[in-house]
Amino acid sequence: MIALARNIVTNAINIHHGAATNSGTELRGKVLGIIGLGAIGNEVARLADAFGMEVLSHNRGSGTPLDEIFAKSDYVSIHVPLVEETRGLVNLQRLKQMKPTAFIINTARGPIIDGAALRQALEEGIIAGAAVDVFDVEPPLPENYPLLDSPNLIATPHLGFNTKEAVKQKGRIALQNILEFLKQDS
Repeated sequence: MIALARNIVTNAINIHHGAATNSGTELRGKVLGIIGLGAIGNEVARLADAFGMEVLSHNRGSGTPLDEIFAKSDYVSIHVPLVEETRGLVNLQRLKQMKPTAFIINTARGPIIDGAALRQALEEGIIAGAAVDVFDVEPPLPENYPLLDSPNLIATPHLGFNTKEAVKQKGRIALQNILEFLKQDS
């Protein structure tokens, strides 16, 4: 979200090529729509609050209606599991509900957003930009993967969870689960 708001990727490229840089926007006062309020969605909400953002949220049919989230949000962040109900949840109709200045972020699962619809929305300026850490196929992506040519897209290779600390924590959780399982067998 910060990279989108401050045009970090574009400005990093521009500075290396001697081109002009672009100013960004503040997160303070912006509306963040969070779809999915599990552990990650709640943490994103907490961080958004620290940035002075207004948070709208939707979780399993409760909270702010999805139409309202897409229409009012400056940023929409996806944090739901991939199940039949969420596959293609973000389609062209939903993207057209968004402000032309709005951004969508998907760190959940790739097929939640219709990739062709996202590409069209970016190419036609229906939305201002997107950041995705997930795709409908796992990286490495094919060289001709169509979404990668889209304007105003920050794409990362499913690394949002992949920090040294997170990997250690996942190991500790797995070990704890094994120990708990073995205790039940005794």
